[in-house]
Amino acid sequence: MKKLLSILAIALVATTAQAQEGKQTYYGKKFENGRTMDVAQFSDAMKSTDKLANIRVRGTLSQVCQSAGCWVRLQNPNGEDVFVKFKDHFTIPMDLAGASAVVCGTASKKSVSVADQRHFAEDAGKSAEEIAKIKEPKDEIRIDATGILIQQ
Repeated sequence: MKKLLSILAIALVATTAQAQEGKQTYYGKKFENGRTMDVAQFSDAMKSTDKLANIRVRGTLSQVCQSAGCWVRLQNPNGEDVFVKFKDHFTIPMDLAGASAVVCGTASKKSVSVADQRHFAEDAGKSAEEIAKIKEPKDEIRIDATGILIQQ
């Protein structure tokens, strides 16, 4: 009987330890969590190219689309946050700002129209005054993600 209780206690401790490691949830297409770069490394890599395919970038979600959960921004300690749009229109919960994530997809440099900037600002919950200040197209680095892994 003591052996059985010992085994059950060990199993309970192991299960609790696994739960404390954190929850991982994929959205979009699941991908292998292979070679990954952080946001700062990604930004540096994009300085010398216009496109990077099949990349994995890890970072903290600074913002999540508050309209449908269809895009995020990755916090960039070296400058402007990186915009990540979800390919094939998958969505994530809108309350994940601050979560750690790995995105998988293709990165490119894009010129974003005034209309699109205003649309994304509206999705982010910006005020009418902030939206009205957007008056010129803007160049940005964007990741078109096929999948995202949220690590909580």
